[in-house]
Amino acid sequence: MTAAWRSYATSIARREPLLFALLIVIHLIPIWAFTYLPTTDGAAHVANADVMRKIGQPAHDVFARYYFVSKSPNPNLIGHLLLAAFLYIVKPVVAEKLLVSLYIVLFPLSVRYAVRGIRKQATPLAFLAFPMIYSYVFAQGFYNFCLSIPVFFFLVGYWVRHRDRLNVRRGLVLAGLAMLLYASHLFSLLMACGVLGVMTAWFSGRELMEKPAVNRRRAVRRAVITMLALLPGVILSLRYRPAAGQYPPVDWSLKEDVIALLKFGSMVSYRANEAWLGGALASIFGALTLLVLITKITRRSWSRWDALLLFPVGLAAVYLKAHDPASVHFYIPPRVMLYCYLTLLLWLAGQPMTRSVRWAVPPLATIIALAFVASHALKYREFAPQLREFVSAGDHIRPNSTFLPLIFAPQGCDAAGRPSSIDVAPFYMASGYIAAARESVDLRNYEANTDHFPVRFLPDRNPYDYLAVGKGLESIPPKIDLPKFRAAGGQVDYVLVWGMTDEQRKMPDTVALLAQLANGYEEIQLPNAKWTELWKRRDLQ
Repeated sequence: MTAAWRSYATSIARREPLLFALLIVIHLIPIWAFTYLPTTDGAAHVANADVMRKIGQPAHDVFARYYFVSKSPNPNLIGHLLLAAFLYIVKPVVAEKLLVSLYIVLFPLSVRYAVRGIRKQATPLAFLAFPMIYSYVFAQGFYNFCLSIPVFFFLVGYWVRHRDRLNVRRGLVLAGLAMLLYASHLFSLLMACGVLGVMTAWFSGRELMEKPAVNRRRAVRRAVITMLALLPGVILSLRYRPAAGQYPPVDWSLKEDVIALLKFGSMVSYRANEAWLGGALASIFGALTLLVLITKITRRSWSRWDALLLFPVGLAAVYLKAHDPASVHFYIPPRVMLYCYLTLLLWLAGQPMTRSVRWAVPPLATIIALAFVASHALKYREFAPQLREFVSAGDHIRPNSTFLPLIFAPQGCDAAGRPSSIDVAPFYMASGYIAAARESVDLRNYEANTDHFPVRFLPDRNPYDYLAVGKGLESIPPKIDLPKFRAAGGQVDYVLVWGMTDEQRKMPDTVALLAQLANGYEEIQLPNAKWTELWKRRDLQ
């Protein structure tokens, strides 16, 4: 190591906490610089948290006519509960920003907590968390899953730090973190159970074979307390049975999936060029892994943390197989890929590295992280006027009413009329912002049509059963049957049409849709609207 590099490593080591905090602040800037966050599901979480808070109030009786809130302790709760709490003190868009900010702050801090628990010298590796903040699952608005990631690292980190001194009090802390993880997301709980289960078996198994009785007692205590701490979450997970559905077949290519894994495809959200950044991040992980393995093989030095390598290897194999229709529907592949790299980071934290290698990570990770921040910020700026136009149409919707968004361009429209995103669909549920602001029922609320979230449609007037024609609420063009919905006791007070092109207007399904609107609705003139139409029921007083 040269004198210049030693000087650099010493300098950055002294300032590491400050640099770490500065990077957190930088990642928060795009979240607060724009009014609306262009995620696929984020606005739906905000709207349903508002329903949870207000359902049953006489002033908002429309909620009770279409929704009910499940009393079952199902997962995917934590984000909705936090949003509902924030909504008592701030506006809906601010509540969402607070929730997202909580994730952005806790993610790198939790990774730092875990890697330092494994090996204090591994602190620089925690900078690898920053490029993973603005991931595909975050851009999709999977807030519960995003929040589960820091809980996972805090749970693993706590176990690592106290594995030799587990007692009843620490077992209760582990159990509390495991239950919090269950309330966040089942997938992350599964990952935590796997990691802690393997590490408990690895550490305790070795100690049980040793002669000192104190080691054997410690091994048994560790295994029993860890198992009991995880047991309540596991029992609830086994009790939870989401409804099965019919999912369309998907194309699958082993070659493409291998390439996606090597390029860290779970980092590609809005534009194809983000694959270069994902590939750069994957290259850092690959280089560190290769360097460690070469050192281990040549020196024949294996550590107690090597059992952690089973997880990224196993998850990589799972990723290459988890492409059945149900897995794709629930976005299992990108979650598996993300945890493949997250668990690889845990393994790397347990490996001895030279000072020069460790401190080469922060500047490289920072460059990639800042590039991701810039990429997303530019897309946020592109979506900003579109989202303002869309949400401003809600100003003409009366509170305590119902409205039906019909989305022709879920991925937005750029200046040339092309989709603004390759995958993320900010207008798929942007209507949630309107629903929360106007305290109205969004009849296209997809979350309420599932049993994965607390707010659900009443079965006897579920728009997906009585208003949609087949999958018509999500198809392009949409297909609806207004008379059938009225016969079921439902009512559509407003219809919001977004992104309809001249070509789509001429399609037979669109012609049939517009004929239904012309039969009982009148169009409200929206000033300066380019992509938005709003129709009001004629007999609405």
